Amino acid sequence: MLLDTRFLDTLTVVVACGSIAGAARRQNLTPAAVAQRIHALEQEFGTKLLVRSGKTVKPTENGLAIAQEGLILLKHASSLRALANKDKLHGELRIGSISTALLGLLPDAVAEIARKYAGVSFYFVPGLSTELYRQVEEELVDVAIIVEPRFVLGKSLKWRTVREEPLVLIVHEELPEMDAHDILRSQRFIRYDRMQWGGRQVDNYLKEAGIRPEEWMEMDALDAIAALVSRGLGVALVPDWSPPWQAGLKIRKIPLPPNPFVRKIGIVWKSTSTRAELIRVFAEEVVKQSAASSAPS
Repeated sequence: MLLDTRFLDTLTVVVACGSIAGAARRQNLTPAAVAQRIHALEQEFGTKLLVRSGKTVKPTENGLAIAQEGLILLKHASSLRALANKDKLHGELRIGSISTALLGLLPDAVAEIARKYAGVSFYFVPGLSTELYRQVEEELVDVAIIVEPRFVLGKSLKWRTVREEPLVLIVHEELPEMDAHDILRSQRFIRYDRMQWGGRQVDNYLKEAGIRPEEWMEMDALDAIAALVSRGLGVALVPDWSPPWQAGLKIRKIPLPPNPFVRKIGIVWKSTSTRAELIRVFAEEVVKQSAASSAPS
């Protein structure tokens, strides 16, 4: 049979995910369909490509070699499709996104692109900034919306800032009015995970202000932090992320004294990407939607 690049793409995703189920979710297929594609490739190449280890799978030596060469072949195939459609936007754009942008910035931007360009399709990969940055480097996604890294980007990567999010103190709406720093010193504190780039800014702010709050919880999910504050379980320092916030939250935002700790949200992509024009259009649309969401009503 002729080699089907879709099947080869599935193999590379299985190897990256380490599981049939994970690859099925990413490709919007059933696990059975993924397994059938792998079996078809094994029949085509006449060799075992994967071995099972509990709920995970690992590539054989031949499977890993084919997956690595497959990535190169798929990139060339993508380039050929781009050349064939250079007069119009066409093809799939793989987008990684942190959760707040996935809900706040992406829907309107994608809807507008879909309205203008019927030949464009999308594949979304939610995740943390650290993970998505790596996926852009390894070309597992074409572009990602993440928190700006605290280090110099790789030479092959491009960056465009979309919005700046100052830290704000969120408290239960019934908490009496008082100075933000007094609140941080007197109330139980729900901390934004220090392992995340945005969480490190919170930690730096507290250290610079000389505040050691009463900590009792730490997590990386901003929407969950807001929900806990809404239930009166503590206060938190969070970036003022793009709307919408959850409906019905019983919280109050308190601005902090002027400080340099601002979470920058932006778009990162590879300068050598064959999706350059589609990425440019995507970036422009995200920036436009961000400006619209930040404009005074």
